[in-house]
Amino acid sequence: MHTRPMPSGRHHFIDVTLKHLPLERYVDPVRALDDMSTGLSQPLVEVIDESTAEGCVVRVSLFSDAEVPPRDEVAAIAGTAAELRLFDTSR
Repeated sequence: MHTRPMPSGRHHFIDVTLKHLPLERYVDPVRALDDMSTGLSQPLVEVIDESTAEGCVVRVSLFSDAEVPPRDEVAAIAGTAAELRLFDTSR
């Protein structure tokens, strides 16, 4: 888990290498904003690099005020990363 300071808090993230691009439902910013407006908070998934020899690199992250990510945020990021890896290997 990496953490970097941001102007309005902290950015907690991990980078995950996948063989295929993630499904659209993970990387669609409009869907993420809609989920946030209904109270659902889940990690953000961004495609960082599509040109690696292994496939692509995605960043799974959350933004918070905490300097050290709380356990629930760590679990949410790790769970989303695991879900991405599972879908990646099943394609």
